[in-house]
Amino acid sequence: MLILTVLAALPGLLVAVADGLNLSRVQESNARQALYQTLSHSKSDYADAVDDLLSDTDILVRSSTEDGTRCPSMLPIMAKLHPDYAIVAIMAPTGATVCSTHASTAAAGWLDAMHVTIDRLTLGQSNSQSTLVAAHHGYPMMLVSARRTGSAAAPGSIAVIATPYSPLERLGPSRDGAQISIDLRDPAGHLIHVRNRGTGYSNAAPTTDDVSPGADDLSLQSDNKSIRATLRLIHHGLPSVLRIELPKSIVYSDAYVSRQHNTAWLACALAALLMVGAMVGRQMIAVPAGAIMRTITRLSNGDLAARTGLRTKRDELTQVASALDKMADTLEQEDIRRTRSLDLLRQTNRLHEMLGVIGAATGARDDDGAFFEDICRLAVEIGGIRAAGIFELREAGDHPLVTLASHPAPPTDAGQSNHLLPTANRAAHSWHVETVHAAGERGTGATVAIPLGHAQDGRKRIIACAFDDARLLEETTYRLLGQIAQDVQLGARIIQTESALQHARSHDASTGLPNETHFYDRVHRALRDPKRKDAAVGVCLLDAGIESAAAGKSLVSAKTHVIQLAERIASRLGQAIDMALLPGPSLGVLVTPGLDHASTRDWLDALAKAAVSHDDKATVDPGPPLRMGVAFWPEGGDTPQSLLESAQIALRAATGREGAITYYSKQLGDVARELREIERAMPGALADGAMQLHYQPIVDLATSQIAGFEALLRWSDIRLGYIAPSKFIPIAERSGLISAIGRKVLRDACTQASHWAREASSDLFITVNVSPVQLTDRDFVRNVRDTCGKAEAEPQAVKIAFEITENDLIADIAHGARVLQDLKEAGIDILIDDFGSGYSSLSYLHRLPIDALKIDKSITRDLSISDRARAVCSGIVAIAKNLQVRTIIEGIETAEQVALAKALGCDLAQGFLFGKASDPASAWARVGRPLV
Repeated sequence: MLILTVLAALPGLLVAVADGLNLSRVQESNARQALYQTLSHSKSDYADAVDDLLSDTDILVRSSTEDGTRCPSMLPIMAKLHPDYAIVAIMAPTGATVCSTHASTAAAGWLDAMHVTIDRLTLGQSNSQSTLVAAHHGYPMMLVSARRTGSAAAPGSIAVIATPYSPLERLGPSRDGAQISIDLRDPAGHLIHVRNRGTGYSNAAPTTDDVSPGADDLSLQSDNKSIRATLRLIHHGLPSVLRIELPKSIVYSDAYVSRQHNTAWLACALAALLMVGAMVGRQMIAVPAGAIMRTITRLSNGDLAARTGLRTKRDELTQVASALDKMADTLEQEDIRRTRSLDLLRQTNRLHEMLGVIGAATGARDDDGAFFEDICRLAVEIGGIRAAGIFELREAGDHPLVTLASHPAPPTDAGQSNHLLPTANRAAHSWHVETVHAAGERGTGATVAIPLGHAQDGRKRIIACAFDDARLLEETTYRLLGQIAQDVQLGARIIQTESALQHARSHDASTGLPNETHFYDRVHRALRDPKRKDAAVGVCLLDAGIESAAAGKSLVSAKTHVIQLAERIASRLGQAIDMALLPGPSLGVLVTPGLDHASTRDWLDALAKAAVSHDDKATVDPGPPLRMGVAFWPEGGDTPQSLLESAQIALRAATGREGAITYYSKQLGDVARELREIERAMPGALADGAMQLHYQPIVDLATSQIAGFEALLRWSDIRLGYIAPSKFIPIAERSGLISAIGRKVLRDACTQASHWAREASSDLFITVNVSPVQLTDRDFVRNVRDTCGKAEAEPQAVKIAFEITENDLIADIAHGARVLQDLKEAGIDILIDDFGSGYSSLSYLHRLPIDALKIDKSITRDLSISDRARAVCSGIVAIAKNLQVRTIIEGIETAEQVALAKALGCDLAQGFLFGKASDPASAWARVGRPLV
């Protein structure tokens, strides 16, 4: 229909166009001829007008003053002589108007507007002649001449004359829409002023090609908007361009009128045809086209669900709409597929990223609970999982699953439960995937539960992950989830192993108590705690018979003693206490920073009471007394090592009183330093023979003659002086030198006994003290045989006897009995030293192969003043006689004690009354003589 309408109107349209084009060509030819004639006549007119204008400006300047303070008399005369001049004016150097004559108010306004323009001109370069400076912007056009008095250094007043000039008057009064422009340039070609603008045209700037300093030239040009005539000329050395433009709307005005008439009747006919076509074509074209455009617009805006909604028909537009709908369907499906692929790729990348941070999470935690919390949080924040949880499966109960970790946190309301639990409960043995329809905030698209191995106690663990979109669960996702589960399982095992190793490093394997490493760390933290300020920090060491247990029993028994002591303290005090098993063994207790100095001693007193308290009130043998050594910061040191050393010093200096606490002091430190010097000097003294044996006589009370000697070790150092055995023997026991010292003493004693046996007329014996540390040596008996053999004497001939303290035997009576029996078979006599001083038990005596009992000097000291002491001594003598062993009473210092010992039935005696220990020669000199 549209095509038929256009074809019907086409002949009339062609006739109208042809008529209009012909009329336009005629009018354009006439306009070109008129413009050419106008500019040809204007060339001489323009030259005359410029000559008159410049000449009159020179006259006006000569009649004016340089400062421009008054009007020249020539100004009104010139205005009368030239009534065609629009403006004759004098302007001050500042640009202000001094006086003027003008033909109209419009001219006055133009002069005010020219102030700034004239002031900006470079007229001061020469005052020898007037210059054409401007063309007025309006109609008719004004030619403006100006000249400045004075010099460049001192510019003076300015004379200005403006006169109307318009070659358009030659074109006729109907050319008011034409435009004239005059471009003025100085002799160098620089543009001075631009154009007069006519009505209806834009003010385009001239180009440098508009004026050239060549010969005069006249040209005609035409474009789509206007016909332009240009006159190039040079007058008074000033290049100028006179341009006249006629809009084609003026030139073709008659053609436009004719064309409008032709178009009017054609438009009427076309409108009628279009109305008929529009009514028919609306349904065929407009509706389908509108639907198609709307659909295209929505598709271009990203709405892939847009459709035309048109039914398919045989016409072209509906078929186009159908094709467009099919294309939209394809795009939508492709977009869905691409979006799903991108979502899957993003999910895969996030799971890969999570795999990369599991290792860091493993190294950042030391317990699997915190590690599982981190895994669940990372699964949500990095892995793109909506919710994650790790559970532990119980064998029975109302709630078979225990939540170990979950993120976000599970609901705490009584009526709600963790939405991951149902799926996790079904994954005890294998993977389980469950699709969950969205139902509230906690609904998910799908939940996957994966077995996570077993805990250390054998319980099964499960990890469950919730996804928003079940479509993301493809083979790649399942593979990554399985790898994540394996890495989490491996990380948990690594943390458990590290925790076990850390526990092993910081705890004793046999007792489970914290060890020295743990204790050092706790003390270090307490010393570096910024919150403690002036609070007390110290170390307390406890020894309630621990050293004795370690010496007389196995190390396991000693550690058992430590465990009992630690449990007793913890149960009595009822609070968390930092305790540790330290080498020795001994029990270390950290005095925590929570205590101030005033309450520290009260707390330690409570600790001592808890340590010595026994559950069995009827215990006959309460055990050795408690000893405690305490060192505080800063007196005892400012490091864990120095504090422990100071506490050890205080513990060694502790008395045997029950519950005694010894605090470290400077005096104890000095003593400890002396003991350390002794310890450092001991190996050298042992090697160079500075330690020598002295012999104290043992007298037969029946004959008053020497029956034997006790070999006592003496040490005199050049630098340290005389060192008593009570100082260096404990040091030797702790340092491990006691075995070497014991071998030296036995070797020297055997050598001396062999020498005396060759000279003696009667049997003699030499007793040697044995340390409890030597008794625990498995090679002790063999070393005794070897030492005596190297001394070239048989044990049976030299009569060597060993003195062993009863307390050293009762610690482990079975082991002691075996050792003594081996010594007895080797020909060594056995004496029980210090009998009656310790926790004596008569039940062990019949089991030991002993030869004599040495009554302790504490009993001898009270014989003359205490009936109880005499009764104890009499009882010991009776026991010895029943066991068919001899008795040796120690510490005899008076004749009265000798008489009492004889009366009580003692066999032998030893003490200062008979003589102190002396060198071998002095001791042998007294043999064979009565000493009482």
